[in-house]
Amino acid sequence: MVEEKSVAVIGVGDYVDGEIVKRRAREGYIVHAGRRGAEKLAPLFAEVEAVDGAIVARGP
Repeated sequence: MVEEKSVAVIGVGDYVDGEIVKRRAREGYIVHAGRRGAEKLAPLFAEVEAVDGAIVARGP
């Protein structure tokens, strides 16, 4: 059985939280990132996907 790890990061900003998201993605986690104004997650989403990370971005 393959175990998938996931983590939720809420209130993702452009600095510290964004780095947490990128680090966890590099470590193999599926990252669920949330932020008001989900369109602001687009650059982070692209960065994570560029290194074959898994990210799910959500916002209101």
